[in-house]
Amino acid sequence: MLVGGLGLVGCAGGMTDHTADPVIVSDPNIDVNALPIGEFTLWWDEPGELLHIYFGGSGVEACDPTPVEVVSDGDEIEMRFDPPAGNDETTCTADLHPYLYQAVFAEPFEVTGAVNAHLVSTDGGDERTVSIDPEPFAPEPWPAY
Repeated sequence: MLVGGLGLVGCAGGMTDHTADPVIVSDPNIDVNALPIGEFTLWWDEPGELLHIYFGGSGVEACDPTPVEVVSDGDEIEMRFDPPAGNDETTCTADLHPYLYQAVFAEPFEVTGAVNAHLVSTDGGDERTVSIDPEPFAPEPWPAY
């Protein structure tokens, strides 16, 4: 189960030209309140090289999916997620914790337009597709207090 009750399952398959391993960003220094919680938001920092993956979910990590691999054929992206590790005994909270990952492609590729990203689960089923704008995007930093 994903954020906001959105299911994430499936496999587009076949993409292996460009790969990246998503890494959690522990101190994102962006105003996550300006990003839509409960939805996946993907943006390029450097198109074809550095991709950011943001979503909101439970503060209990075992209740949320974990991105494990990003692959691309240069035209589309497939992002594979491990399903939540929790079980029937896991208590998930509704505190909407932000999760930000970044994926750096080992071999950058040219991005000339919007790229479809297929979000799929490693355990099979349907998939979800989101579009990534080709322009670099920089979310607002946390406001200074």
